[in-house]
Parts: sequence; C-alpha cells; structure tokens
Amino acid sequence: MPEPEESLPVLYGPADDAAANQLATGSVHREVFYLALPVLGEQVFSFFVSFYDTYLAGHLPGDASVTSTAAIGVGAYVSWLANLMFMLASSGTLALVSRARGKGDLAEANVILGRSIAAGGIIGLLFAMIMIPCAPYFVALTQLSDEAAQIAVRYIRVDSIGEIFTAITLCGAAAYRGSGNMRIPLGVLATVSLVNVIASYSLVHGIGPLPAMGVDGIVGGTVIARVLGGLLMLATLMIGVGGLHLRWSEVHLGGHHIVRLTRIGIPAALDGLIAWSSHFLFVRVISEIGDTAFAAHYVAVQFEAVTYLPATAWGAAAATSIGMSLGAGDSQRAVKCGHAAAIQCLPVGILGLILFATAGRPIYQLMSNSMEIQNVGVSALPILAACQIPLVIGIVYIHGLRGAGETRLPLILAIVSTAGLRTPIAWLCGIHWNGGLGGAWLGMLADVFVRCLLGAWMYSRGRWTQLKI
Repeated sequence: MPEPEESLPVLYGPADDAAANQLATGSVHREVFYLALPVLGEQVFSFFVSFYDTYLAGHLPGDASVTSTAAIGVGAYVSWLANLMFMLASSGTLALVSRARGKGDLAEANVILGRSIAAGGIIGLLFAMIMIPCAPYFVALTQLSDEAAQIAVRYIRVDSIGEIFTAITLCGAAAYRGSGNMRIPLGVLATVSLVNVIASYSLVHGIGPLPAMGVDGIVGGTVIARVLGGLLMLATLMIGVGGLHLRWSEVHLGGHHIVRLTRIGIPAALDGLIAWSSHFLFVRVISEIGDTAFAAHYVAVQFEAVTYLPATAWGAAAATSIGMSLGAGDSQRAVKCGHAAAIQCLPVGILGLILFATAGRPIYQLMSNSMEIQNVGVSALPILAACQIPLVIGIVYIHGLRGAGETRLPLILAIVSTAGLRTPIAWLCGIHWNGGLGGAWLGMLADVFVRCLLGAWMYSRGRWTQLKI
C-alpha cells in the first residue's frame, strides 16, 4: 500500500500538494486549465526545435533555402512517424498511470513506468535499425529533387539515432503526465529546446572551433538535444523527482503490465501508422506539385502550431483528468473533463482562423526568403484557415478517448477520415484538377472536419467510461 502522503494525485508538481488537492476536488474547468498550462509550455518548447530547424534551413543562401527546407520537411515527417510508433508504449502509460494515481496506488504507477521505459527504448532502437539502411528508399518515395533527396537521407539517418532517446523522453513524459505532474516534462523540453538552438546554430555557421556544416549542422544540433533530453528524463526518474521513481528491476517486458500496455498501445500505434501513411501519401501528392509547393506546405504546417500545440496541451490535460477520474470511480466527472477542455480550446481555433486568413504574407516572409515559396503559400492559406476550429476540437476529444484507454475508436477515425478522405481528395483537387497546393489542402480540410464531428460524437456517447483496462 502507498504511504498516506503519496496517495494524493500530484496535479501540478510535488511542491504543490495543497493546490493539487483543491484542483482534484474543485472545478473541472479549473483543473483542466491548470493541468494544460505546463503542457502548453512543454509543447511550445518541443515545437521550437523543429521551428528553429526550419528557420535555419529557410535562411541558407541562394537556392539552398528551397532544397534544404524541403529536405528538413521530409525529415520532420520521419520524426513524426517515430513519435507515432512510440505511442505503442506512451499511450498506455498515460492511461494506466493516471488510473493508478486516481486510486492512490503509486507502487502500481512505478511498475508501469518501468515497463514503459523498457518498451520505449526497444521501439526506439528498432526504429533506428530500420530507418538507417532504408532512408534512401524512403526518400525516393517523396520524389524530391536529387539535391533535396541527398540532404533528406543524411538527415534521417543521423536523426534516427536521436530518436532512441526521444522514445525514452516521451515515455517518461507520459508517466509524469499520467501522475498529474506536468512540470518535469516542461523542464526537460525547455532544456532540449535551448540546447538545440545553441548547438544547431553553432554547427550550421561554424561558431568558434566548430566547422561550418551548413544544412547538416541542423540535424547535428537536433540529435545532441534529443540525447540530452533522454538522459535528463532518465536521471529525474531514477532520482525520484516528481513523485515517480524508476527502478531498474522493473525495466523489462515481463508480467501482465506489459500486456495491459500493449492492449491499449497496439490500436494507438496502428492508428498512428495509418494516419502517418495517409499523411505521407498526402505529402507525396504535394511533392508531385513541386519542391516549392512542398516547402510552402511545410512552412505552413510549422506555423499551424499556434493552434495544434494548445489543442494537444488541452487534450493531454483532459486525458490526465479523465484517467484520474475513472481511477477514482467518477465517470460523470470524467466526461465533463473532455467537454471542458474542448470549450477552453475553442478560442484557439478562432485565433488560428483569423491569423491564417489575414497574416499570410508576414508569416511566409518570416520563415523564408524565397519569393516563390511565399507566393505559393499565401495563395493557399485561406483553406488552412478554415481547418483550424475543427482541428483543435477533434484533437481534444481524441486525446480524451485515449486518456480513458479507448484507442480503438480513434483507430476507426483514422481509417475512415484520414485514410479515406485526405489523400484521395488532395490528389483529385490538387493534381487531377490542377488546383496546386490549395487544391491539395482541400483534402486536409475534409479530413479535419470529419474527425471533429465523429470524434465529438464518439466521445459524447460516453461508452468509453465503462472500458476495463
């Protein structure tokens, strides 16, 4: 049995037990809001890594800005694939740890943590072993120009090493979020972001004794930051900072806990794989339009973080609150948590709509010195603006379902919406009907609208509250 002082969920940090108790018994809206704020900071720091990489690539001299931005974009999609595969461990971790903490069972949470770290490390290692030799074949599918393809292959191979450590970081962060402690992941990601900025800039431009590596310095700095993040996360867990304590005796794949993790994680990983495959085909459609369209697309996706990062933060807050509420046996409160997160995140979608509808030229001028990229991107941004409200609402409700351990319904959504609509419509409107980047983005618009409507409906039915995990 856990000690009495460890039985309360740590909602905001180990030094805030009084505030945690008040949140756990007070307003649902207040609980979700205060849980989301540190995650939002974490998401911003995480985003800044890829944002800064894109900025560096977009400001290389001459034509290198176009080819480098396109290559970095492909590398980012591979990194996204890695993160989706890591959901095999991390999605189950958050759901199971949050329920354990809701019941006041810290010992159970620590056992799940050990299994998660073991699974994440192995998945990260397997991903690197596959991607390093297969990177040329993968990049060939994107139909990038020869110069951009060569850069992308180098980027993917080097970055795959860093993804091993990212897997550990994400699994540790999921465990901390499940326990309600959002500060530790925030601190780790803040450190990663700072190191990435310093290391990447130094390696690109050759600061001090370092050689000027150009675009290859971008991935060098990113990998240094990823490795440091993984080691820092392990250190905090092993020391026992933040209410969780990693014991090496629990870092293995045995026992029924790994079965529970995979029961939740396999549908989540399949969901991620289907979503990623569909997005990759979607990106290939855009790459067929040309390197300029691809670079313009990637710049827009980077800026779209102003909406999807807050949505992810509020989704993570909802997932934690839902899991804890279900662990405490309060299913009605669990349902309210997701709705509260969606309501709080709605203004973010409205802000995104206004931003992309009115500030297209300044956005592209900031991120690229290529007039071609600017013109192509600005002309298509009104369609991206229309995506923002359904995007954030869909993200929140789908995260809420996963927080309850319900990963099968999001899998169905991925099959119906992302696989069934996004790429076919993008090809039809973008290439067959010569609609360019704007036409391709119509497929994205159809996808996010359907995911929003079906996700909200599946969540509101409430059948997930009876799920046994």
